[in-house]
Amino acid sequence: MKKGLALLSIFLILLSVFGTGTKAEEPKPLNVVIVWHQHQPYYYDPIQDMYTRPWVRLHAANNYWKMANYLSKYPDIHVAIDLSGSLLAQLADYMNGKKDTYQIVSEKIANGEPLTLEDKWFMLQAPGGFFDHRIPWKGEPVADKNGNPYRDEWDRYTELREKRNEAFKKYGTLPLDEQKDKITSEFTEQDYIDLAVLFNLAWIDYNYIINTPELKALYDKVDVGRYTRDDLKIVLNHQMWLLNHTFEEHEKINYLLGNGNVEVTVVPYAHPIGPLLNDFGWYEDFDAHVKKAHEIYKKYLGDNTVEPQGGWAAESALNDKTLEILANNGWQWVMTDQMVLDILGIPNTVENYYKPWVAEFNGKKIYLFPRNHDLSDRVGFRYSGMNQYQAVEDFVNELLKIQKENYDGSLVYVVTLDGENPWEHYPFDGKLFIEELYKKLTELQNQGLIRTVTPSEYIQMYGDKANKLTPKLMKRLDFTTEERVKVLTEAQSLGELYDLAGVEENMQWPESSWVDGTLSTWIGESQENLGWYWLYLGRKTLFENKNKISNWDTVYEYLLRAEASDWFWWYGSDQDSGQDFTFDRYLKTYLYEMYKFAGLEIPSYLFGNYFPNGEPYILRELTGLPEGEKKAWSSLSSLAEGVEVYFDDKGVHFIVKTTKDFEISIFEPGKVMGNTFTLLQSKPTELRYDIFPFSKDSVGLMITTHILVRDGKAEIYKATDYENSEKVGEADINQIENGIEVILPFDYLDSPADFYFAVSTVNEQGELEIITTPIEVKLPKQVEGVVVAEIKDVEGDDYGPGTYTYATNKVFVPEHLDLLKVRVLEKPGSYVFEYYFKELGDNPWNGPNGFSLQIIEAYFDFKDGGNTSAIKMFPDGPGSNVNLDSDHPWDLAIRVAGWNYGNIIVLPDGTNYQGEMKISADPARNAIVVEVPKKYLPKLPEYMAVLVGSQDGYGPDKWRPIAVDAEEWKGGGGDVNAVIAGVAPRVYDLLAPEGFKPTQEEQLNSYDAENQKRAVVKMIPVTTSTNVIIEVDDPQGDDHGPGTYTYATNKVFVPNHLDLLKFKMLDTGETYTLEFYFAELGGNPWNGPNGFSLQIIEAYFDFKDGGNSSAIKMFPDGPGSNVDLDPEHPWDLALRIAGWDYGNIIVLPNGESIQGELKISADPTKNAIIVEVPKKYLEINKDYGVWGVILVGSQDGYGPDKWRPIAVEAEEWKGGGGDVNAVIAGVAP
Repeated sequence: MKKGLALLSIFLILLSVFGTGTKAEEPKPLNVVIVWHQHQPYYYDPIQDMYTRPWVRLHAANNYWKMANYLSKYPDIHVAIDLSGSLLAQLADYMNGKKDTYQIVSEKIANGEPLTLEDKWFMLQAPGGFFDHRIPWKGEPVADKNGNPYRDEWDRYTELREKRNEAFKKYGTLPLDEQKDKITSEFTEQDYIDLAVLFNLAWIDYNYIINTPELKALYDKVDVGRYTRDDLKIVLNHQMWLLNHTFEEHEKINYLLGNGNVEVTVVPYAHPIGPLLNDFGWYEDFDAHVKKAHEIYKKYLGDNTVEPQGGWAAESALNDKTLEILANNGWQWVMTDQMVLDILGIPNTVENYYKPWVAEFNGKKIYLFPRNHDLSDRVGFRYSGMNQYQAVEDFVNELLKIQKENYDGSLVYVVTLDGENPWEHYPFDGKLFIEELYKKLTELQNQGLIRTVTPSEYIQMYGDKANKLTPKLMKRLDFTTEERVKVLTEAQSLGELYDLAGVEENMQWPESSWVDGTLSTWIGESQENLGWYWLYLGRKTLFENKNKISNWDTVYEYLLRAEASDWFWWYGSDQDSGQDFTFDRYLKTYLYEMYKFAGLEIPSYLFGNYFPNGEPYILRELTGLPEGEKKAWSSLSSLAEGVEVYFDDKGVHFIVKTTKDFEISIFEPGKVMGNTFTLLQSKPTELRYDIFPFSKDSVGLMITTHILVRDGKAEIYKATDYENSEKVGEADINQIENGIEVILPFDYLDSPADFYFAVSTVNEQGELEIITTPIEVKLPKQVEGVVVAEIKDVEGDDYGPGTYTYATNKVFVPEHLDLLKVRVLEKPGSYVFEYYFKELGDNPWNGPNGFSLQIIEAYFDFKDGGNTSAIKMFPDGPGSNVNLDSDHPWDLAIRVAGWNYGNIIVLPDGTNYQGEMKISADPARNAIVVEVPKKYLPKLPEYMAVLVGSQDGYGPDKWRPIAVDAEEWKGGGGDVNAVIAGVAPRVYDLLAPEGFKPTQEEQLNSYDAENQKRAVVKMIPVTTSTNVIIEVDDPQGDDHGPGTYTYATNKVFVPNHLDLLKFKMLDTGETYTLEFYFAELGGNPWNGPNGFSLQIIEAYFDFKDGGNSSAIKMFPDGPGSNVDLDPEHPWDLALRIAGWDYGNIIVLPNGESIQGELKISADPTKNAIIVEVPKKYLEINKDYGVWGVILVGSQDGYGPDKWRPIAVEAEEWKGGGGDVNAVIAGVAP
């Protein structure tokens, strides 16, 4: 009995031990770090001594006080809030009496002061006026009792918006002064009062409104209006109360003061991109930003006792030097992004991605917390459109997935995002989501599943568990020499900058940010690079003169403001605010003030209404101009009637209806140096505005070519640098009724297929009068290169699997996603892909690549191996929501869209390169043109897939989603099961030629909703052989005519340049392409505009009964080639081909000639001359066949019929070896 008891005791002890072991393996509460980031750049305009944008005041009324106040009600929720130094300084400015333009106009109305014409005009701007909120355009985001979001219009605000739009439509073509008078007169005094109340009320937090009776009473009247001036005073007073109590509300909960649950911290002063400042060697500037932010923080948020222990380095932009300077200033932590870990090649495990990494500099540690990019973006961009309760559930479910693996307690889930801008998209300004989120997090904490902590709290508990960084060889930018800085004026992409100005060093952390893991949002594109170049020039000049500057602190303050990230964020095609010009003006204004207070000469470009790369702030119109069509625009000045433009073989014709002297100012994209002022203007002594941010003294573009029309002449000047120009010629003019026609030869335009122009004069006071603001003109684009393939797609199949419909907003015009064909051309260093659509749909959202509505992905298979997944911006993003052909895995993929996120080259291993393609739109042909460097696509692919979707700048992976029923911003026609299962393809059209199997419909219906498998898109073969109709080799070395001819003796006539080796004729869709291959082209010694000078070619084709057998001639008695043609096969079409326009002639057998309809180019790498002939002239009948003759001679611009004559003995400019009798008789060929 005792023995049995003993055995039982042992068994129980063992059970107890095993039981304890099981409990030890249970996951611990997951640490959750949430950081709300709040920032506004400097909006202060020193020219007017006021804030020109209201966002500090309005976000204070809507967000800053609110975010702190919510957290005061949930004391168990620990988070961090950081505010930028520039935001804190501006809040203090407002508290001390500074005001913004919108506030000043609103107070005028509230106080019964009369509004000026300019005040009223300002209020009616959109963007830039009192319609700058989403409510008048889309309604207020609200939700039903179940949390489903919808929009509730403020009827009175909508009514005012429609009235505004109608007025601008009615009077928008009048001269500007008349526009202002007519449009503002459409609105009554009550209209202006209501507009001011609605605008300012829209920007106050919903929760504050409904808990403030006098505001709630005004909110209840938003549909009817009829507000009073006293109502407006109430709204303005409450806005300022919220702003004035923002610091106090944060200090009450500041964990660093021992007061509460929020680690309140700061961002370096002007929100600079630290790595870039340090790459220029401006270490003292970045250090000054950090120290100044600390001073401001200590004064307003730290009770003059504490400083921050870490924070959000602007944009999480980091590199080693940035981290070192932050650590030296007492920072113990910063935020980064898991995407950077991915770029570093760190395996995606919970230990790596859900713990901080620690770097060390001179014994000082700084912890890098990697945020979860996807969940942060869900809060920032996606949850606002979801059921609000489901959104919170989705958020916490993501946390719980990681919590299950938190066995040692040290895992941390980091969510970091903008804490102000998302809420205007959420129902009730975020009230429902924020309160529900904080309740749910409190619940999970009480259940022991999570623990919300601040970064400093986490470090105290688990700092020793952080992953340690070890230095490895990485690349960073280096702009510490003038030679390296010069690269900024040349490079077009970040990759190119790293190639030309990158250095490899051992570093602990790469140059990186939260956006895409790189610095591409702030540098790389031409606008960004040249903005940095301007900043470099200004700082260099400043420090060279430092000893002469008495008020250094003032000057240096403006330099720090100019170094803010925001100006560069909005440059280029990767971001679009709708008001990017405003941010450019701030950079220019701060540089202007810096130069002014330093007593230095102010560069002209700081006065310009254009971006650093010369592109205009405002485009009056982008027009595709087909040949023979004339476009007209009314004058914006009373000193002229209007402007007309057309082109022909003589050049571009500008008809300006005015009796005044005037200038046509031209900007050619790609040129980086140009002038600001017309030649009729004097440089102004000070910066002055028409209406902010538009300088009164800029025609609106960077001027690379001036055409100055005065005294009966049109003189042409070219800019030589930013300040100077030189005369290069004169243009022909014709006097017309009430004006002048100016004919600008194409020779004066380097890029005639795409240029901008503006027309201006000066008034009696010598001040600028603009006749038309900038207009972009695109002529039919002559794309250089050899056509190597053309594949047609079925017309009218822009319906995806057969059922899709477009989103319902009117911007989605019919047929804009209907791909018609893809044409491929080969150039020496690239392949050019032309995507033709039934309709481009214009460029409604001003995509910088010239189009807005389409997104294209193309996949190329040209070698073994590869990938079969569609490319995505985020690992779990849907992208196009299809898979690719496993029989032909892709070796290269490209994404093409109107913005920079649509300029991506992707390798099968996931490596991607941004900004390396040249992308443009040709509205005259409804084509999108993409040039892919051969270093990525070394040969013509054997197989290709092309997917077309609807571009959605706010959608996941930029592909517009598909619903069952179309909505304003969602496509319709999706299969309900596919939509629910998340496998509905987002592809509207794909390249699938007539007869290809499986068809487009079959491919896009191949998903399996039940098993959540995506549809598979098949690759199609890309082959040139089917396009080749004729290929004939000619004997080499027979460039001797009848056997005796020799070249003229001038050294320009290099050996073998008339030796034709091969002729190819290809079917290229609407044209036939003729390719003439020579042993040597001989360069282009006389600069023939078609790319060659020495050859003249005539080609004759017999493809039907009848015809002519005489060689073509320019003059009836001219010799021409001095031969006759085969009477057994009389020709039906003849072509003359040479380097100039007289070598672009189509001749019919009746003698009728058509000039300029051939597309002619040269490919010097292949020694080929390429000619495209429209099929309307060359109609091949398969039964009849085609017969042809190709004649090659020496082109003589001064000779009879342009064929170089033959003598018995060769001379400098005559060929030799002719039979003496034939020469005398005039029959030598």
